[in-house]
Amino acid sequence: MIDHGAKLRILDELEAPSLWADIEGPEPRPNPVSDPTMWPRRLGTAAVAIAVGIAGVLVAVNALGPPGHQSASLDTHTWSSHDIPGLHLVVDHPPEWRVQPFDELVGHAGFVGSVISNIDDHFRHPDLGPNEHTSAWDLRDLSDDAVVISIERVTAIATPGVEKDTELPLDLERARRSAGGTRDRYFDQGWVQLWLPFTASGRADSVFVWFGPEATEHDREVARRIVASIRLIPS
Repeated sequence: MIDHGAKLRILDELEAPSLWADIEGPEPRPNPVSDPTMWPRRLGTAAVAIAVGIAGVLVAVNALGPPGHQSASLDTHTWSSHDIPGLHLVVDHPPEWRVQPFDELVGHAGFVGSVISNIDDHFRHPDLGPNEHTSAWDLRDLSDDAVVISIERVTAIATPGVEKDTELPLDLERARRSAGGTRDRYFDQGWVQLWLPFTASGRADSVFVWFGPEATEHDREVARRIVASIRLIPS
């Protein structure tokens, strides 16, 4: 039979450890603020937190679009309409994009239409000296994320034999890309110029579109939809 009394006597003979020192008050831990050995670790943690915060801000900025202008909605129902009376056309555009109508003489030829762009700039022709003129716009000082659309007509150009107007809507994918060595290259290297001629009300018109080398795909799509919105002013 197991002698339970003997086992209990053994437990009575064991000396219990003294815990009063720990109970009365443990030794204070070092303060990480005043402990110089903790500073590198705390600085490293703070640096990581700051880096994560900056990365988050950059992601948000990229999502909103380039810092030079507001990102426009692709919902054309929120856009504004702009009449071009000299061409008997109307075009839709985001309210964030700038519209510059023009009706002027270029040499002895009339030049009428509107420029629409994602930047706030007043467009001018290059200065070619006395007795020299061009209908081209001088785009050489614009930001690399710029997109510029010129809907225009030069009255000195005749198109004999035109039978009917161009079928609308216009498709920018059918535009012609200008050659790199053309004389009228008044924009920086790396830019893309597209030319889309069309006929409206029996008159020859043109759409020119310029994309800067850093133009976003979002703004390129806005340009495509602007061109597709060109239509005759309802009679």
